[in-house]
Amino acid sequence: MSLEQLRRSVDRLDEEIVALLNKRAGCALRIGREKLKHGLPVTDPAREARILKRLANLNKGPLPDKALKAVYRAIIVACRRMQERKKQGTSPAR
Repeated sequence: MSLEQLRRSVDRLDEEIVALLNKRAGCALRIGREKLKHGLPVTDPAREARILKRLANLNKGPLPDKALKAVYRAIIVACRRMQERKKQGTSPAR
């Protein structure tokens, strides 16, 4: 494959990743509404630790576990912030 073909492949993957991240964020917002309904805190460190452990177990590389966990920590923080904004009655920022 040429460099341009490889880059087009990466571009297509990025499009899929963005769509999946937004799908995950929508689910996280629904989870946030349920937490609010039941008086639960937005942050659940035990759940976050389980997520990271589960993803590391699923990881077959070549992305190192440390890098994968860093990416997912950022995703979790972004989703948590959306839940907090929703809880405060403000719209999630773009």
